[in-house]
Amino acid sequence: MCRSAWTSPNGCWRSDRSHPEWARRPSVAPAHMADRTLVPTMRIRYDIAYGSYFLVGVGVLGITLGSLLRIRLSEGALAFLGIWFAVLGVVALLVGVGYSFVLWRHSPLRLLLLCSLLFVGTLLFEDAASSTFVDTVSLLYGLACSVLSVRWFFIIRPRFE
Repeated sequence: MCRSAWTSPNGCWRSDRSHPEWARRPSVAPAHMADRTLVPTMRIRYDIAYGSYFLVGVGVLGITLGSLLRIRLSEGALAFLGIWFAVLGVVALLVGVGYSFVLWRHSPLRLLLLCSLLFVGTLLFEDAASSTFVDTVSLLYGLACSVLSVRWFFIIRPRFE
């Protein structure tokens, strides 16, 4: 009996896959995606992941655009907003990265994870990079997080309901 990746359900290699068992094989897609509906607990996980990235993306985009457009705020307001953004942004980024690892099969979450690693790496080595590079990476990261999160909530998620 031949067993490999190219065997049919009865154990022998078939190039045409006409064996009746092939027709009864389950879909390659995960169970919650195969019938085009998401189990509510799975949908909540995706919502939390994309919501976290949306919060981080909007915050980074706001701070980057504020610094590029030279919007003046009083030091008290800037300190107040900066502290809240730092705390909430770090927590949201950790939640988003954690859920990206859990839901690794969803390719936009993988892209957001890679963008987050690039963004954090850029911030860690901010002194070695030029300010233009840091501003460009921050702007692109904020746009990517915001656009992909909005795409989830308004385009992809309604398809599965």
